[in-house]
Amino acid sequence: MNDASHSESSAVSSISAAPGTGAAVYVPEHTEQIVAHIEKHAGVPARVLHAVDSADQAAVDIHVVEPSEARPFRTFVTAGMSDFAMVPPKMYSDWKYAELFLCLPTSWRIDYDNWQKDENAWPLRILANIARLPHRHATWIWYGQTLPNGNPPTPLAPSVGFTSLVLLTPVRLPEDFLELPIDGKTDADKKTLHFFSLVPIYADEEKLKTQQGIEALEKALQAGGCTELLKADRASVVVKTPKKSFWGRLFG
Repeated sequence: MNDASHSESSAVSSISAAPGTGAAVYVPEHTEQIVAHIEKHAGVPARVLHAVDSADQAAVDIHVVEPSEARPFRTFVTAGMSDFAMVPPKMYSDWKYAELFLCLPTSWRIDYDNWQKDENAWPLRILANIARLPHRHATWIWYGQTLPNGNPPTPLAPSVGFTSLVLLTPVRLPEDFLELPIDGKTDADKKTLHFFSLVPIYADEEKLKTQQGIEALEKALQAGGCTELLKADRASVVVKTPKKSFWGRLFG
């Protein structure tokens, strides 16, 4: 088989027909391995949401794991972000491939048939958009990085006060969920996927990270019970020191 026919065969093998339609749906390269990884550490996905954009080099799927007794919340994991290498700084040249996830409480209602427009599904749209971001802008995102929503940052959705996101390691899921080695026919084909949680944060929490580092923010989030399980109405974990009165400052 010559190179041209091999390339065509590989491309065709990654396309499947969307159920009930004649449309083609791109299947992310490592879907089988990622789904097996999800099943092992989070549970069997009940459905998959396709976030397809013709302007993107890679499509992104979101696999949805329903609540269980062990994990009484829904888990959403991307597949497709790792199809292409990100562009890390030279010192982190081995850290090129990642996927993202977040969790929502069972009370969080989403219209899956209309999730791209459903107001309640804003966390899923953000999940898909951030998974596309490195490939749209030839950049790199990794653990500890914060991503503000604009400049100056604005709320992620009308119903919440979060203005940024931070990438963290799993808390609600096993530590082994963090990494997925992918074998290849050659050493060049081998890679390791890293799974990071996408956690919405407030402006003062991002300021804490900027001033004191990711360790300080992560410690504060953990102390406040903030994990990848999103609580839209949670308070900021930044401890605010009350301002002293004139006499308090004077006699301190």
